[in-house]
This record gives sequence, C-alpha cells and structure tokens, in this order.
Amino acid sequence: MALKIVSGLDVTSISLSSYLDLAKNELRNAQIHNLTTTQISGIATPVAGQLAFDTTLNKLKVYNATEDGAWELVGAEPDGSTIEISSNTLSVKNSGITAAKLASSAVTTAKIAADAVTGAKIADDTIDSEHYVAGSIDTEHLATDSVTAAKIADNSVDIARLNVTDGTNGQFLKTDGSGNLSFAVPADEDVSIENLSSKLALITENYTLGDASDVTATFAGGVTITGNLTVNGTTTTVNSTVTTVDDPIITLGGDTAPTSDDNKDRGIEFRYYDTAARLGFFGYDDSVRKFVAYVNAANEEEVFNGDFAPAQFAEIQGTTINATSQFQINGSAITSTAAELNKLDGFTGTADDLNYAKDLRATGVTTTEFDKLDGLTATTTELNYVDGVTSNVQTQLNGKPDHYNASVTVSGGSATVSFSDHGIGWPAVVQLYTTDGNLVLAEISQTTEGDNDITITAANGNYMVVIMGAA
Repeated sequence: MALKIVSGLDVTSISLSSYLDLAKNELRNAQIHNLTTTQISGIATPVAGQLAFDTTLNKLKVYNATEDGAWELVGAEPDGSTIEISSNTLSVKNSGITAAKLASSAVTTAKIAADAVTGAKIADDTIDSEHYVAGSIDTEHLATDSVTAAKIADNSVDIARLNVTDGTNGQFLKTDGSGNLSFAVPADEDVSIENLSSKLALITENYTLGDASDVTATFAGGVTITGNLTVNGTTTTVNSTVTTVDDPIITLGGDTAPTSDDNKDRGIEFRYYDTAARLGFFGYDDSVRKFVAYVNAANEEEVFNGDFAPAQFAEIQGTTINATSQFQINGSAITSTAAELNKLDGFTGTADDLNYAKDLRATGVTTTEFDKLDGLTATTTELNYVDGVTSNVQTQLNGKPDHYNASVTVSGGSATVSFSDHGIGWPAVVQLYTTDGNLVLAEISQTTEGDNDITITAANGNYMVVIMGAA
C-alpha cells in the first residue's frame, strides 16, 4: 500500500488533489502558490528558494536572496554584465551589448530560426525606449541582408501587437524632427485663413459647391460678384432694407421670348395691412389684356383678381378715358351723359357763356331745345343778339304784331304814339278813327331815324289809331 502525504489542508475539508506517492517515488498534482506579479512583490518576508507561480506572466518564479532579494524567472540565465532581470522585465544595461562585443558575423540570419522570435514570445512592454541603448545595434553590425522583408512574416508585427495607449480617432503620429513622436490632428492648410483667398483665386472653371439641393452657404459679411449672377432655385428671397438696381429696365415673364400664352399675369405683388393682412397687385392682367391695380387681391397660381385700387396722378393723358361708373371733377360727380357733353364739342365760349346756358336750362329749356343749337354756325355777334332774352324767342317772334291799334287822346292839338308801344318800323301806314269808327283826316308825321315815333295833329278828342307795317 502506498503512503500518501497530503501537501495541503483546508480548514473545512481535506483536499487530496496533490500528494506524494512513495511507492512510485512521485509527487503528484503538486500546486505552487499562485499569485499576481504585484502580490509576489508584496510578500513581506520571502525566503531563499521560495517558489511562486506568477499568474500575470504565467511564469514560475524563485526568490534569490543573494541578488538584492529579487524574484527571478525560473530558467533565465542572465549575464549580469550585459542584461538584468527585475521582476518580470528583461532589460539591457547601458554598457550591455556594444559593437565591440559582437563579432562581425556573431549573429546572422543563418543562426536565427525563421520563427525563433515572434510577437507571441515578446511581452507587450519588455523592450521599450527606456531599455534601449542608443547605437548599440546599428547598420554597421548587421549583415547587408541579415533581416529582409522576405524573412519577416507578413503579420508578425502588426497593430494588434503594438501597445498604443494614446491618440483619438482620426489622429496621426507626427515627428518634431528631433526623434520625438506625438499624436496630432490633421490640418488642411489649403483651406486655412491664410491660403483660402489664394486657393479660390486659382479656380478657373465652373465649380459646384456641394449638393445644390442640400447645401446652404452663409456669408456673415458682404458679397461682391464681379461676373454674372444666375439663380436657378425655386424661390429667391431678398431681406435687405434697401434694394438698388442699376438696370433701368426690369424684365418679367422669363429670360427668353415666350412661344405660347401661359395665361399668367405680369406685375408686382405687394403686402399691406388694412384691418387684416392683405395683398395688392399692380401690373398687366392677362385675362383682360390691360394694366390694372388691385387691392384686397387674391393670387391664384399667378393670376390675380380683386377690387380696383384708387389712384392719384397729377396729370392723365391717353387716347381714350373710359369711366365705367362715375366721372368726377374735384370730388364732384359729372352727371351729364356722353351725348350731353358732346354738345360742347368745339365750343369756345367763356365760363359766363356756360353759366348762361345753365340758367336757361334751369328755366325749363329742354334738351330738345338745346339740341337746336347742334351744328349752329352763328357768330358771337349774332348770338349776342339774344342777350337778355328771358323767354322763348320763337314765341316772342310769333307774338310780335305787324299792325298796332290803340286808343289815343289828342290834347293841345297833338298826340304822340311811341315806337316802344307799336313796334313798327318806318315807314308805317297810320290811320285815325273816331270812337264810332269814322275815319278822321289828320296830319300824321313819323320819324325817319331811330325809333319810329308817330305824331298826330287833330282836334282835341279821343280817337282810335291803327298802325300797320313791318315790325
């Protein structure tokens, strides 16, 4: 029967996972104390020969009390004059390997197996700048073709095997010219403030800035364009306070001559407020083929309608002026018809003449009577003959007698009948009768100039006088 010696006891149970088999002279399943590198370094009083398994390096370590109390990797045979091992780091001393200590052909490619040293066999930080002696290995001590691309596996040294502890996405390694590397952000000097003006000046061909449907270019300052400006967008908005255009002619309706009628109006649409937000329009109405001005307007696919806008001008001149509703002068409506106003066509009289006609109209003169003046060719002198007429001229003419008879009294041997009474011009036929109708022979005399006053010489008494002639 074999004697088994338990190498480890648990307080709560006995573990037989490792034991000494004396019959077979074997120590089976022996377990060395498993500690991290930090825990091993923290053992307070290690003893010479004490073993521990470094779980950080997955290496067996032994405590060497004669070497400054250092924990050494089991199996390493360092040359104290050239290299040193401290904890888990193998480093080359400053005076370790020099050109004088290397034979010209001491290390050649023939003496290094193809996969002798690989990334898997080098700890991440075993050889770094702190442990590298400048100039210890240089091109003078390496065979010309000792290490070539063909002798390095494609992925033996790659990103996965480099310990990169700094930098952010998009940065790159930059040298300062003195052997120092640092991470930096790429800078495009072509679009720097210093170079932007000169770079833009080099553009000599048509250029599109970004996707025209998605990119908006904003300029905080002013923009001056010395060439032609073409805007091909759907909407052009100008928010400036003052807009100045040198061109005296503004063309609406397209940049080429139209070949068909699009039935759209042309003009200026404007916004205003009158108890509510409203639209106005001034321009050419395609449907009526006239220039119009609308207020309280509506824009339906660039076709306008609304109320006609009032307008004020110092002078209006045109071939035809058509007042469809009312024509006013100084705010007073003209109620005359076109036919009535046409009566004045060619009239050269004064305001007094018009006022006289107005007075005649007020006395009852009809339109028909006024129409009798249409085509009148009388002179001003001839028209003045009717000056002072207060009733119908024709009626007065028709009532004017061509004979006159009235009673007359002879006193003092004579009697006078005034022209203003009988109205008959010279010469006139004058007869004198008694009251009972008997003809009386009397002396009759008439004036030959001016008014035809008639003088009768007869015995005193009452008579009847009859005067006949041309009125």
